[in-house]
Parts: sequence; C-alpha cells; structure tokens
Amino acid sequence: MSAIFLCGPLADPALLSVVLGDAGADALAGARAASLPGHRLGWRAGARVAAPQPEENARAPGIVLPELRLAERRRLNHFLSGVAKWGPVRVRLEADAPGAAEAGGAAEAGNAAEAEGAGKAPGAGLLEAQAPLPDPPQDIAAGADFAPLWADRDWPEVMALAAAEYMDGYGRHPALWAHERWPVMLMRAASRVRAGARLKPATRRLALGREAVDLRRASRPYSDYFTVEEMHLAFPRFDGTPSPVVKRATFVDGDAITVLPYDPVRDRLLLVEQFRTGPYVRGDPRPWMLEAVAGRIDPGETPAEAARRELREETGLRAGEVTPVASYYPSSGAVTGYFHSYLAICDLPDGIKGVHGLESEAEDIRSHLVGFDEAMALVASGEAEAGPLILTLFWLEHRRAGLRPGA
Repeated sequence: MSAIFLCGPLADPALLSVVLGDAGADALAGARAASLPGHRLGWRAGARVAAPQPEENARAPGIVLPELRLAERRRLNHFLSGVAKWGPVRVRLEADAPGAAEAGGAAEAGNAAEAEGAGKAPGAGLLEAQAPLPDPPQDIAAGADFAPLWADRDWPEVMALAAAEYMDGYGRHPALWAHERWPVMLMRAASRVRAGARLKPATRRLALGREAVDLRRASRPYSDYFTVEEMHLAFPRFDGTPSPVVKRATFVDGDAITVLPYDPVRDRLLLVEQFRTGPYVRGDPRPWMLEAVAGRIDPGETPAEAARRELREETGLRAGEVTPVASYYPSSGAVTGYFHSYLAICDLPDGIKGVHGLESEAEDIRSHLVGFDEAMALVASGEAEAGPLILTLFWLEHRRAGLRPGA
C-alpha cells in the first residue's frame, strides 16, 4: 500500500494511536499535515470515519502517513471493517516553509510527474495516496459538516475510549462482530466521559480521587451489548493503610434516563409496562414490570434530550416542562450504570394510553393512565417495584401541591 491519507476522527493522534497500537509510534512520528482539494468532510455523528465529499473550492484536512507495516495495516483494516474501503486520492501536503504551497500549482493542474516529485519533496505538493472511503458511499453522504460535530460534546475523548474497547477485541473477535457493537461501545465511552466531567462534592465522604486506587490488572472477559470488566486492585482504607489486592468484577452499562409523565390538572400519571429480563432471570413469576419511561443516553445527547426522545418513542408524548428529580447510581457495588430521573409535565387526557416502542429494538410497551393515589397504592402493595419509579413518585409526593393549579 502507498502513502495513506486519513481524515476526520482517524486524523486525531489520540484515536489513531489506539487503533495502530504500540507498533504505530513510528508511523505517527512521520505523519504530515495534508488536505484533499475539492472536498469537504461530511460526518454522521458516531461514525468511525468521516467521508470526503466533493465540494468546489473546499479542502478536507487530514494527515498523510508513510507506508504502514503489515501489522499496522491489519489493525487499521480491523477498525475500518464495515464502514470504509480503500480508494485512491490525490492530496496536497501542507507547506513546511512560507511560499511552498505554490509549488504544487502545476501538479494540481494535472501534471502527474510533477505531482509525484512535489509529493516527495519536503515542501507542499500533490501526492497520490490511499484513503478510507465510506462503504457504501451513501452511508455518510447526507452527514453534517465534520468540524462542528467533532468540536461538540467531547467527541474526541469519547471516540478514543470507544476505539480502545473496539481494538481490545482485535485478534479475539471478527471485525464485523465488533462493527455491530460500535454504537454501544460509543454509549459506554460517553458515560465514562460524562462521569469525569464534573467533580462532585465531598463534604462527608472521603475526598480522595481515582488516582489513589492502585490498579494492578484489568481485563474484559465478556463483551457484547453489555460488558464485564474484571480488576485486581488495592484501595486506601479509612485508617490510611492500603487494602489487600482484591479481585472485583463490574457489569458495565451506559448512562440512562427515566422520565415519568404527570398531568397536574388531572392529577394522574402515565406508567409503562413491558417484559423485563432481569426479573425473568431472577426467577420472578411476574416478569412484566410497571415503570417510568426509561432509556439509555445516546452519545452526543444531554440527559434532558434523551428524556424527551424516549418519551416520544415509548408513549408518543411530547413534554412541556422536564424537571430533574435526581441523578444516582442504582447499584454502585457492581454496576457502572448512572441514572438521571425526570418528571415531565404532560397533557394526559382519556384515551392517551396505547402500545408503543421501536420495532427495530423489538419493544412492546403498554401504557397505563393512573391517578396519583392509585400509583402510591401500587407502590404500597408491591405491584410497582421499579426503583426509579418509586423514587420519582416519592419525590412527586412532596412537590405535588406546588405543581397543581391553584395550589
């Protein structure tokens, strides 16, 4: 393979170093800034590559790598599987000195021999290269401009973390297996970035940070829609001494929202009901659960945006006001999942209930109109036993008078 032009996420050194691995350090050291004339970058949020799309007077920025070794090319091909294939491009190397950019003018006009020479020179010029192009081509053809999407909401860090999980399966899982799981890898990566975005209070709890934990070894023995991470670590005890090295396994999930629709005029709520595998696997004789609307937060979404989206998908409702109830770990001893619970002010007339959900996710979600007093009775009887629903109902119990008209 000749020189390689990479653009979009793959031109980011942090992500590319993860994809190429330790063996790619030399290639990264030889990278040069370049651009693809007559193109702009289009990108569908969450994709692993950005697509050069023809556009007059535009330049798609990127980098050129020297020819890669076989091991590096195989790792790169693994990461590109399912989204891109190699194709020829003619890129412009960025100038190393003032005025060098004009050296490629004749080559750009079509002088191939001069272009080849300019590409080998230390200054700017046109160079024949190979680049990953979207496969199928229309996959990203309707994408938005890459730059504003990449600059928004920590995408570089999210992509690098997701790529680390993707490449962790290199040599153990087929490339297409990893490709199909890329969206949930992004979801898990986004939750990690979200977790580190704000340092939370420590007025009572120990104020030590993550760096105080001595992580000896980590592995991922199971990875699919969810993953399990296994660690051997030691942590500081409250008396200041280190704990013994302990083995801990953690179920890794993405962040999620719950949102409970409430009509303060009619003083009633919309509960949803669906089959749940958790109660089923536990052996519960009634594995259909009454819950608040719930769903995972997609990469690039805020929790409030996810709450509004899930409300539409599961009930067909559009919320007026969405009020935060609480953010919390439902089971911090064994699960990474972090919940953001909301109350949504909605109009809930008779006849609003029905069956909703996305066919693509095999969702079969029935809704129930329930008065507030009946909802609390369901909690008291044990029929409503989903934690986020119970938490939100108790929260509403203390604020209900202020939400109702004329209170």
